[in-house]
Amino acid sequence: MAFRLFCLPRGGRGPVPMDGVFGHCNRSKAHYENHDIQTYEWIGSGPTVLLVHGFHSNSYRWRALVGRLIKEDYRVVAFDAPGHGDSSGKLLNAPLYARVLHQVMQAQQPDFVIGHSIGGIAICLQAHLNPGNGAQRGTVLLGTPSKLRYLTNDFKKILDLSDRVIQNLDEYVKVETGFTIDSFDAAAFAKAISTPTLLVHAQDDRLIPVRDGREIAAANPEFTYLEYEEGGHSLLNSRTYRDVMQFLQSLGKD
Repeated sequence: MAFRLFCLPRGGRGPVPMDGVFGHCNRSKAHYENHDIQTYEWIGSGPTVLLVHGFHSNSYRWRALVGRLIKEDYRVVAFDAPGHGDSSGKLLNAPLYARVLHQVMQAQQPDFVIGHSIGGIAICLQAHLNPGNGAQRGTVLLGTPSKLRYLTNDFKKILDLSDRVIQNLDEYVKVETGFTIDSFDAAAFAKAISTPTLLVHAQDDRLIPVRDGREIAAANPEFTYLEYEEGGHSLLNSRTYRDVMQFLQSLGKD
């Protein structure tokens, strides 16, 4: 039960609104990891950018960034995670997300991949599990958690769970995902990312403390780390969009 609660989306379900930029995209579904995954594509002549949303969310969260990307003629692809948006399923965990992401990347061959929150974890884990199969030019990680243990500790406090329940959760996570909670560390996984990487975190992120961003940044000295005073966990603001666009453009469009 604790594992199901931990992996159960409490938002982001249902079809994505077909307004704004989402009213002008190609929609399709692909079958990955026993799920029907909803994808969205905006055609452009430039490099391909793949967008990977977070928990309790869906591809619609990217609408403002998509508008900026298609204005610069990038080809943009987004998809709804299992149990989110218009994709099938009821639960989501990072290993499942990483496996789906790997298959999406194999199909779309992105030049850049941008992930928020658990989407960032999925990017790191995908790189760790499949060396040499990341984005071809660059990676962006926004508000990405580091250690799973931090999240389960918060989960325990919020639900007032006993030590026995958490011990059972530890054992179940190992069976279901192949990882122990303590070995699940995005900072360690991120070392496998070989392309230029932009990492952004905000000091006022109340969901994923800025400590996590600093840990991931420290794991790879080649990462570019930007720490904002404000931006919250969502990082849905003009400063983020500007910095992401500048990062992509610095790596070229040819």
